[in-house]
Amino acid sequence: MCNLFRTDLFRMVRMRSFWVCVAVSVALMLTVAGCLNWVASPEFAHMVNDSISEESLQGVSEADRAEMQADVDEALQEIEPLNDKVMESLTDTWASTFMDGGFLALIGSLFAGIFLIMDFKGGFIKNLPFDRRGRIRYYAEKLIFVAFIQLIFLVICAVFSTLFFGIFGFSYEIQDSASGIVLWLLLVWLVCTAYAFIVACVTWAIRSEALSTVVVVVVSSGVVGAFAKQLMYYLGTMLPVFAYVPQWMLVSTFSDLRAGAPALMDAGTEGVASMMSLAGHAALVACIYIAVGAVVALVFCRKKDLR
Repeated sequence: MCNLFRTDLFRMVRMRSFWVCVAVSVALMLTVAGCLNWVASPEFAHMVNDSISEESLQGVSEADRAEMQADVDEALQEIEPLNDKVMESLTDTWASTFMDGGFLALIGSLFAGIFLIMDFKGGFIKNLPFDRRGRIRYYAEKLIFVAFIQLIFLVICAVFSTLFFGIFGFSYEIQDSASGIVLWLLLVWLVCTAYAFIVACVTWAIRSEALSTVVVVVVSSGVVGAFAKQLMYYLGTMLPVFAYVPQWMLVSTFSDLRAGAPALMDAGTEGVASMMSLAGHAALVACIYIAVGAVVALVFCRKKDLR
């Protein structure tokens, strides 16, 4: 298994798609930090105020003018803390930078799906043993490597996000403890690994690069999860049992982690989540999906013809 892992590592660093995904990740971290730096600048406030100048309000009633001014004042008040370039905390900044919208889960799962399908497209799979132990070693190693891929992109996003915000002069109102940062990063890695395991199982089942990409986008980005969560709440109004489903969905763990490390020890607000901390709930849900993904891969996917 170690030899296969080293081979995969060597193949990964030679893949153009890996460096493209890394470049996209770094570019996004720079873009987010740069945009917030622009929003925090006096020029941005002047631009917003100029947008409601007398010339642009010609023909607008007094009531509409007052409403537009109130909206602008509210928007400026919301971004006022940024004027001093002070973010709430480091982990909160990370959450808003690469967790919101599911970017981290998406980019890692996307490359994982590409890497796994290349074993079949490039013929690499034909050089491996096909006995029972060989199949188990193959799928077990791939699951470990998929988790490693998610760790790589988590580190890249965290490091470059911190670097770019530091370059632009941002500071943090709340200083996260070292243990809090490590715990938050661990939980994020577990959640993203769970998404990657789902993508891996689907990739092995359909073995189509195009369909796998679609699955990555709709699953890892949280689109399917958000839709299913709202559907469960809707069905819960008719059959209460459905209302308990969302707390066991991966998309709900993003809400647990969204507030950053300072809130991880807070208690949840619904069902089982109310009996444990947000950190405990996020870890439990992620580990359940990881375990299910591992069972599906090692029990069912390995029985499919590798060729």
